[in-house]
Amino acid sequence: MIYAYIRNQEKREAVQAENEKERADLIAYAQMSGWTIDKWYFGKHITTALRQMKQGDILLISEISCLGNSLRSVQKLINESIYHHWKIIITRDNYIFDDSLSSQLLATAMETTMKIIADIKSQNMRKRLHELRCQGKKFGRPLGSCNKELKLNAKEDVVRQLLIQNVSKSEIARRLGVNRMTLYTFLRKIGI
Repeated sequence: MIYAYIRNQEKREAVQAENEKERADLIAYAQMSGWTIDKWYFGKHITTALRQMKQGDILLISEISCLGNSLRSVQKLINESIYHHWKIIITRDNYIFDDSLSSQLLATAMETTMKIIADIKSQNMRKRLHELRCQGKKFGRPLGSCNKELKLNAKEDVVRQLLIQNVSKSEIARRLGVNRMTLYTFLRKIGI
């Protein structure tokens, strides 16, 4: 099946004129390729159209920004088209994303690009944090500041009573719904 997707669904005149131009472009591309468009999709999310697609189906889109607003989302959809054997065609720029080798290479290039961008951001962040530390800036919770109120403060009597009855600390923690380490910390705080 041949699907076509138009992102904007608004009723304003300017948007409707743009939608009609986009629709005409998609119809012209389909006719030039000898296809007829079986189903149209409109709206902000392309996932509605993708849920309907089966192996061998074609999705026509006018511009690549319809696939997503980040490189990661575009790369994700390219990988999906490769995995599900769909063909996604961007008509204005004549990009074709399918299970071909060129699409797989493009997906790999995008993944590498995203990794490089993430590494650059990480290096810049580390450099900036180092600069701030050199200037004397402190990060994190100040040393020596602990919670003043503990989870078990209201249950001190219950804990003491269970300890007198020789109930194990693990069992006490289980009964009170806390971790054993929380109980141990509490017992140290109250001096037991």
